[in-house]
Amino acid sequence: MGPPFFLSPDYHRSIANAMFLFDQHSIMLGTSYNMSLSSKLKFEWMRTKIGQASALVDGDVHHKSFNVLSMSYNFAF
Repeated sequence: MGPPFFLSPDYHRSIANAMFLFDQHSIMLGTSYNMSLSSKLKFEWMRTKIGQASALVDGDVHHKSFNVLSMSYNFAF
C-alpha cells in the first residue's frame, strides 16, 4: 500500500522513484464485444516474464513467466 493521498506530490514522487523493477516485461492481447450502446464485454490475455526480480510480485519468481486471463463487463447508465 502506498502513502496517503493527503501527503505532498513530491513525497509521492520520491516513493515512486524508490521502486525498482528488474528485467520484467509483458505482452497483452485483447478483444471486446459491444453488447449494446452502453455495455461492453472485454477479454484479455497477458503474459508476463520476470527475469532477475520484480518489486511488484512477492516470492521467489526469478526467471518465471505468468499468464493472466481476464474478462470484464463494463456498462454506463
